[in-house]
Amino acid sequence: MQLSKTFKIPMYFSKINFRIVDNVKESIIKIYNSNNIEKENFGEYRGIVFNFDIDKFYILLAKEHLTHGLIAHEIQHVIFDLCEINSLKETEAQAFLAEYIHTEIYKFLNSKNIKIA
Repeated sequence: MQLSKTFKIPMYFSKINFRIVDNVKESIIKIYNSNNIEKENFGEYRGIVFNFDIDKFYILLAKEHLTHGLIAHEIQHVIFDLCEINSLKETEAQAFLAEYIHTEIYKFLNSKNIKIA
């Protein structure tokens, strides 16, 4: 199973491709291959964030490990990366990003009737 949604972060001209997958490692390899990027040694992950360009991020989460905490954890990685890329140090900007990304992800999860315990 794979569910996927790409959404924009307009204020930073970026996109996030959010995916819930059966196997994170296999999904990473497929994405790398489709972008003609040489594979690295990947371990087993519950979730991961990565990007090839400064304007497109991937969040991959394993369906069997899906929790509110894992979602928050991976979103925080996106926020760290976006803030570093855009030289943002203001905590209000970071908090806004957190709220915006959480809202977009949970709208998607609700649209797919995915409930997290």
